[in-house]
Amino acid sequence: MKSSDNVFVLIKSLTKAEKRHFKIFATKHVIGEQNNYVVLFDTINALKEYDESAVKQRLAATKLVSRLAVEKVHLYNLILRSLRSFHQGRSGKTAVGELIDNAELLADKGLLPQSAKIIRKAKTLAYRYEEFGLLLRLIDLERKLLKKSKDISSQAFEQLAQESREVTDSISNIAELKNLYDQAFALSRQGQQNTNEESKQAFKNLVRHPLLHPDSEQKTFTATYYRHLIFATYARAMGNFDAALGHSRKVLELCEQTPHTAPEHFHRHMHVLSNYLSLCIRLHRFEEYARTVVKFDLLPARSREAQADVFQQKWNLELLFLLNTGRIEQARACIPQIEKGLRSFAELLDTARAVSIYYNIALLHFILSEFPAMRPWLLKIKESSRTGVRSDIRQVALMLEWIAYYEDKSSRDDPFSNIPSDIASAATGFAAIVSKHLQQLIRSSTNADAEVVFSALRVELISMHNDPRKSYVAGLQEILQWVESKLSGKALADIYRAGRIEQSLS
Repeated sequence: MKSSDNVFVLIKSLTKAEKRHFKIFATKHVIGEQNNYVVLFDTINALKEYDESAVKQRLAATKLVSRLAVEKVHLYNLILRSLRSFHQGRSGKTAVGELIDNAELLADKGLLPQSAKIIRKAKTLAYRYEEFGLLLRLIDLERKLLKKSKDISSQAFEQLAQESREVTDSISNIAELKNLYDQAFALSRQGQQNTNEESKQAFKNLVRHPLLHPDSEQKTFTATYYRHLIFATYARAMGNFDAALGHSRKVLELCEQTPHTAPEHFHRHMHVLSNYLSLCIRLHRFEEYARTVVKFDLLPARSREAQADVFQQKWNLELLFLLNTGRIEQARACIPQIEKGLRSFAELLDTARAVSIYYNIALLHFILSEFPAMRPWLLKIKESSRTGVRSDIRQVALMLEWIAYYEDKSSRDDPFSNIPSDIASAATGFAAIVSKHLQQLIRSSTNADAEVVFSALRVELISMHNDPRKSYVAGLQEILQWVESKLSGKALADIYRAGRIEQSLS
């Protein structure tokens, strides 16, 4: 990205409230040039993509053109000042920081009692939000005040030194646990791509760290949070989903015990809730899911970006829940509401999460044998594949397209002509199996011939389903049920629903 694009990217990242605040801020804090900055701001904000020549053309009648590069730098810095002003006091960290600034100013003026009062207030807040770095600054400020005090004593200095040691220990403890979590996260990602004994052993070695020992006591919320997060990640990677759910529940409870941190750590709380709910679905804890999913509505999604994140997380999980419980018609009834959200948050959607929504809706239409309605969602997945869509989703989407081609005899485009190499050569062989048999089905001239092909396909898919290394391949169960529907003459929706009910009872 060119440096000249920086101000454009910054402006486009602002919420409506932040943009409105900037215009008020610019008027109050820039004397004589406020209109120029607002004009430059509006000019750049109107662009869909940054174009320097377009900016100069629109500002041709102003003095800004001759010094555009300099004015953009000033505008960039003014926007940052406006953002600091807008978010002032909205988090524990900024609130404590402001109190420290005030205490230092009062101390410099010799108003020691007033400074000491503010320091006490700031320390209470810093401990509450576990802002240990700022606590060290406050302790240092207390030392300076103590040196100027008439009641100076070595005992008071020792108390501050001991407090400083304890805070430093907390900082070190949290830093190491964060590092351990980052390693656990990296190992889990590596395991998703290539499960092997070496990565499992590395995980086992990691959880033997002294800080993760059962007798190791964590004295802070943050340390306890990361401890459970590490064990949840480890358990999930080892396939122990019940243990992962237990640790995820502990993490969720910790977040709920500190509601004052929710606005500041909104994304942390949202991801904790999402991970917990996804485990509930995986383990068929559907009642637990239903009791908990309402907590999405309690998240403090104050910005439009945060609201878009909640929309994506919530509806991805809701579609999974409804599909996993066989509530197909209820899921279909949600589609208009989801489509409305997709349009409303279009520019803010995360591609991977949006594709998951497209995939689940396409799968829903497939289960209902609504192939024309399925096609637009498959197209959305295909159009998004340029930005790195998960290969398993692309693979299933391609196979659903093949099935739609077989079912909808009026289609003229041959979907088998250009199969991506990574899908064609996938280790599971899933796509190759389905492609081979579907092409045979298309060439079948009689129902008897088709039945032979469907029976052969069923045998191969059941073999995959019985293989522990392949049984969780995305789309396998649904395509196997489609084959069963063709052989039995029953509606796919009925077979799917019966299968989900049976699973939930097992």
